[in-house]
Amino acid sequence: MNFPLKVVVLSVLGCMLATLVWAGTFDWSGVYQWEEAGGPRVNGLHSTVTYTLTVEPRDGALAAVLDATGFQTYESMLCEVVGDEDSLAVFFRSYADGKMENSYGVKIYDAGECLFTLKRAGHGSQDSLLTYWGSLGKNTQIFDGKVCFRKMPHPL
Repeated sequence: MNFPLKVVVLSVLGCMLATLVWAGTFDWSGVYQWEEAGGPRVNGLHSTVTYTLTVEPRDGALAAVLDATGFQTYESMLCEVVGDEDSLAVFFRSYADGKMENSYGVKIYDAGECLFTLKRAGHGSQDSLLTYWGSLGKNTQIFDGKVCFRKMPHPL
């Protein structure tokens, strides 16, 4: 094999290896879920809100949708995400309809406002994700730095 061909082959192999390492190390794609348990209501039933964060690659970056459903709650937010090997920050972009106001016409978040950050408990760990609340967690500060969101198994 002549020298220029060796360089090309080694460069291609190096890029492939770097891509595999990067994909395995920084893979935040997937579905994460947290169920916030509220207190009992007048009827004795407990109120809950389920937050589902769906992170997927889009246009060479990661994008996300955050859905909140449950007791008197139904919201869908488009989010920007920034991550590295150990953490993923989730930023509000707009509601799913593209507006900055929720379905009641109330503006709660500004574009670019950090809703929360997920941090892996152990270096590269997929199992334990600690949640550090930003604007979304105004009522959830007691859960700050604790395991809230869990990565859901990939459906077959």
